Amino acid sequence: MKIKRAEKTFSLKIIVAIFLIFSNYTIAQEGINDYTNENKCKEKLSIYYEYFKSGNYNDSYNAWKYCFDNCPKSHINVYIHGPKLVEFKLKNAKTKEEKEKYKELLVSVFDNRLKNFPDKRGYVLGLKGSNMMKHKIGDLEEVFNILNESCELEKDESSGSTLYNYFLCSVKLFNNKVFSTEKIFDIYSYTSECLQGSKEKLDKIKDELSSKEKLSAKDKKLLRKTKSNLKIINAVKININKVIAPLASCEKLEKFYSNNIKTNKKEEWIKSAIKMLMTKKCTDTPIFLDLIKLSYELNPTPGIARIIGNKYFSMKDYKNAIKYYEISANEEDDNKKKADNYISIAKSYMSQKDKHTAREFIYKAIESKKDYGKPYMILGNLYANSANECGANEFEKRCVYWLAISTFNKAASVDPSMANEAKKMAKTYMKLAPDKTLIFKFGHSNGDRIKIKCWINKEVIVSQ
Repeated sequence: MKIKRAEKTFSLKIIVAIFLIFSNYTIAQEGINDYTNENKCKEKLSIYYEYFKSGNYNDSYNAWKYCFDNCPKSHINVYIHGPKLVEFKLKNAKTKEEKEKYKELLVSVFDNRLKNFPDKRGYVLGLKGSNMMKHKIGDLEEVFNILNESCELEKDESSGSTLYNYFLCSVKLFNNKVFSTEKIFDIYSYTSECLQGSKEKLDKIKDELSSKEKLSAKDKKLLRKTKSNLKIINAVKININKVIAPLASCEKLEKFYSNNIKTNKKEEWIKSAIKMLMTKKCTDTPIFLDLIKLSYELNPTPGIARIIGNKYFSMKDYKNAIKYYEISANEEDDNKKKADNYISIAKSYMSQKDKHTAREFIYKAIESKKDYGKPYMILGNLYANSANECGANEFEKRCVYWLAISTFNKAASVDPSMANEAKKMAKTYMKLAPDKTLIFKFGHSNGDRIKIKCWINKEVIVSQ
C-alpha cells in the first residue's frame, strides 16, 4: 500500500512539473509575441505617420490599416488621421464594391475611436454624422440621430460643420415628409442659438488675444484658428438662413413664433425671429410687433424703439408711434439718427393734419444736426403742400411757394449731398410763385413784405 501511494505521489509531481514547464514556455512565448507586436505597431505607426506628413496617403494607408486592425489602442492619431486616409481611398475607388467597403471602414474609424478613446463623444459623433452626410452613408434618420446627440452634448461648442450638417439633414427629412414645419423651425432656432453662442465665445478669445501686447507662438496659432472658426461660423449662419428662407412663408412663421414666444424668451432667439421676419418681409404680422416689444423689454435700445415706432406708424397708430420715436430720440447719441426720429414724429403729426406741431419737431431735427438737409426738404414740401390753405386770394396763396423755395435753398446750402435735389425742387416751385403780372395785379412790388397767415404765420419778401 505504501509503495503504491508513493508511486502515485511521484507521478503527480511529474505531471505538475511538466505542466509548469509548458505553462512557463507558453507565457514566455506570449511575452515574446507581445513584445514583437508592440515593436511592429511602433514601426507601422512611424511608417504611416511619415508618409502621412508628406502627403503620400497611398503609401501611408497600408501601414495605417495595420495599426487600425492590430494596434487599436496604440495612439489617438490612428483615429484622427484615419478618416483622411480612408477618404483618399474612397475617392480613388473604381468599383461600387470598393466604395462601399471604404464607406463602411470610414464609419468604423469613428466607432472604434469611441470604443478605444471614449472621451470627446459629442465631438466625434459630429465628425461621424458629418462624414455620413458628405458621403451619403446610411439613412437620413440614422444620420440625424447621430448629429442630434452630438449637438445635444456639445451645444455651443459644436463645430460649424456639425451644426450645418445637423440642420441640412433635418431639412432633407422635412422634404421627405418625415419632419413637420414646426420641427424644422425648432431645429433652426436651436442651431442659430448654438451658432451665436459659439460666435460669442470665439469673439471673446479673439479680443483677449488681440489685446495682448506680445503674442507667443502658441497664442498666434490660437488666434489664427479662432479667426478661421469665426469665418466658418459666420458662413454657416448665412447658409442656414438661405436654406430656411424658401420654407418660411409669413403664415408659417407667424404660427411658429406665436406658439413659441412664451417659452423662448432668450434674447438671441428673439433676435433670430425678428431677423427672419424682416428677411421674409413679414413685418406686417402681429407677432412681429410682439417680438420687437419683447426685445425692447429685454434690451432697450434706441434702434429697437425706432423699429417699434415704425411698426405703429405703419398701423396708423400715431400716438404709440410718437411715444417710441420720442424714446428713441431721447436715448440716441447719434445726431443724425436723433434727427431722423424727430422727422418721424413730424410725419406722424402731419398724418394727423397737425402741421404746426409737425413743424416744431422738424425744428428739433434741424437743431439736432444743423448740417442735415433732410429736415429742410420735408419742411419745404410741407409749406408747398399748404399753399391752398393759406391766403385769401391767388397772390397770397402763391406767396407760400417763395417760403418753400427759400427752405429748399437752405437745404442745398447746409447739406451738399442734397444740393441737386433741393435745387431741382426750388426750380419747380419757382414756376408756381407769383410772376410780375400777378404781383402788379395785386399792387405789390419787389421788396414788399407779405404776411402768410394760417398755421405758417411767416413773412416773405416779394422777389421777381
